[in-house]
Amino acid sequence: MRLLLLLVSLGLFTPCTTNTETDVRSALSAIEKAIQLLQNEYKEFNLDGMFGFRLLLDEIEGTLDIFDAEKDPYIFTLMERLNNVLNETLNKTAYPVQQRDPKYYD
Repeated sequence: MRLLLLLVSLGLFTPCTTNTETDVRSALSAIEKAIQLLQNEYKEFNLDGMFGFRLLLDEIEGTLDIFDAEKDPYIFTLMERLNNVLNETLNKTAYPVQQRDPKYYD
């Protein structure tokens, strides 16, 4: 829920610009902060919150599949790093969340 609110807030309050590179970097920075929130606060998340991050991971992976790495190697490398960090974080935090919310796994 926090992630959803964060991303919606960023979308509503980000000024409209024509600088796509700046917009992409801002969005990736927001995703990085959301991942840091998950890393630090995962004990506060339930399975539904974790599912939102799983969807985010799928979106990043899908974007990496179609992104032209030669067009902007920095952005591609940053997205790969975020993908790896989020994947590792989800793998690490899934078990504690499962233990706290066993009814979701019945």
